[in-house]
Amino acid sequence: MYSKAVVIRGDMIKSREALEKAEYWKKLDQVISKINRKFKKQLLSKFEIFKGDEITGMCENLKIAYIIVSQIFEYLHPLKIRMVLSKGDIDQKRQTENLNEQAGEVFWNASAAMNELKRSKRYIRFTTKNDLNDSILTNLADIVTELKYDWTEKEKEIITFYEEFENQNRVAKKMRISQQSVSDGLRRARYKQIRDAEEALIEFI
Repeated sequence: MYSKAVVIRGDMIKSREALEKAEYWKKLDQVISKINRKFKKQLLSKFEIFKGDEITGMCENLKIAYIIVSQIFEYLHPLKIRMVLSKGDIDQKRQTENLNEQAGEVFWNASAAMNELKRSKRYIRFTTKNDLNDSILTNLADIVTELKYDWTEKEKEIITFYEEFENQNRVAKKMRISQQSVSDGLRRARYKQIRDAEEALIEFI
């Protein structure tokens, strides 16, 4: 068991209103599986799904936690989720491999932060016992997430291919659109501003 860790907790937004339940759960399962594979070495406990629409995972540090959360937001798009990143102590006396049965302040803080997040109707919250840092990180990350949720499906597709190819002409060929359309899509999505803000946020952490 680890004495300190970062617990990542998520709660899907309006999951009960999803029209295509089968596709909804399929996408959530696929995203969680992808995150667990991609961050296998960084995760202390892989992500699990609880109560059908809640997810919880655990890693060692806050930087990795935010990178994971940022990708969950993007992979789930256009589905929306609220995410809490809670850093603190784990009760080492509680000997269990089941993440949902572990105890300690980090889990209590995560639950309390999620309740506050739902009341505020925002998307992300940091809780690390440093009120100033938590406020800065929470507000910046929430603005970035709001901008991501403004992406259209086409803009999201352009961004996905652009990050794979790193070349607008190749994206244009893949999508059978003009290079100018790719450029315009990245601009409308505020791609550069979002990635620059995320880099600054990770550096600050």
